[in-house]
Amino acid sequence: MTELFLIRHGKSSWADESLRDQERPLNARGQQQLPALARTAQHLGALDGLILSSDARRATQTLAGITAGRCPPDRILTEAGLYTFDYRVLLKQLAIVGDEQTITVVGHNPALLDMASYLLENPPDSFPTGSLMHIHLPARPWNRLKKHSGQLRTLLTPRDICFQQFIRKRDKHTPDNAGPLVGHIPDALLHQYQLLRDLENGVMHGFDEEFLHQYRVAIRRSRAIAESVAGLVEMRNLDKGIKTLKRHGRATSTLRDLHVFITDREEDLRTAGALPFFQSLAHSHHQQLREHLQSGQYHRDMDRWYRLITSPSFRKHTLNLKPKDIQCMVESGISRYNQRAAELNKRSPDEDIHALRKTLKRIRYLMELQESGRNNVMTKVKKRQRWLGTFQDLHVHLELLQRFREDKGTPTENGRTEGAINALIENVEQGKAALRRQILTHHRLML
Repeated sequence: MTELFLIRHGKSSWADESLRDQERPLNARGQQQLPALARTAQHLGALDGLILSSDARRATQTLAGITAGRCPPDRILTEAGLYTFDYRVLLKQLAIVGDEQTITVVGHNPALLDMASYLLENPPDSFPTGSLMHIHLPARPWNRLKKHSGQLRTLLTPRDICFQQFIRKRDKHTPDNAGPLVGHIPDALLHQYQLLRDLENGVMHGFDEEFLHQYRVAIRRSRAIAESVAGLVEMRNLDKGIKTLKRHGRATSTLRDLHVFITDREEDLRTAGALPFFQSLAHSHHQQLREHLQSGQYHRDMDRWYRLITSPSFRKHTLNLKPKDIQCMVESGISRYNQRAAELNKRSPDEDIHALRKTLKRIRYLMELQESGRNNVMTKVKKRQRWLGTFQDLHVHLELLQRFREDKGTPTENGRTEGAINALIENVEQGKAALRRQILTHHRLML
């Protein structure tokens, strides 16, 4: 079998009208598209074979951005003939490349999209700049490709693989609800629901970890709003919906912990020879999360949540709430936080500090949904949340390092790996102890 990857160059600039089309460079957004496109191309195997590129400047800049240090230079060919908008020229170029199992073409529309239409029975309608398409073809010479003989394996646009590109598009359609939350609770929850559903695709692809982070934020914000309503009114099925959100949020926790751990400790883990172990573990948990998000139960749960928050009954109940109701929830949360914080001491278990972090997190989400002028303690909340979040991360880092150390299949080279892991564990323990002292010293929040 043979694999064909089509990559359309990144977004190009029209700022200098004196330039010929072939000379136009990438603009700032085109340059921003390259890191995510490079990661995606490498992950899918698009850099494993022969790479053919147009010699137009925007194409060669895209080529350089995705291949730098990732594939042998002798496997990259820049051809003037690939600066074309006619797919038949591309087919002729493929016909003379010889015996290659994988070929990647970096070029232009409409040639790329038209070639996909020739090879696929059900081609995509569009192929935006900075996108990648993977077509699976029968095992035959490239000079004997038949019409509609391919299968579309993947089509990824910039908004599928890069959170910043995703949110740039989406921000244009974000509702602008002025005033405090209580004036539009159903609309706020509907906005978070739609954000969750839109983020699912990026979470499942897994090429940008920010998709998962923002997905978790959207679930937690939804829970914070729903819990504030549940604390003030009695409504059938709302508690059940909150529990459902909690369960689906929990399904993301281990993978997110691994992302943070690998990012924070990458060089130390590489030095210790432990990086492949944790990367493999993250890959396994990502596959589990993909299955979770694709399950029928997940989609039924989300459909039920949608029906609840868009129901006339829910809107009727929330219309009776006042801004002072939310403020009372904030004040109650801060009082509960201060009480729990005052009970901490140097022998308190980590779980007590984690419970404090969760309390503070809910306070912050509630405060973010008030009028900005009333969030006069937000700076202190964010500061303490950073401390508590870092403490939680260090707790998880220790658990992961100890898991690696205790793993019976862990190879060592004359004790080098074991010694490096032990030293890293000691370093994390020292940082965690220092942060605990800081949390105990500066714990109280003033209204």
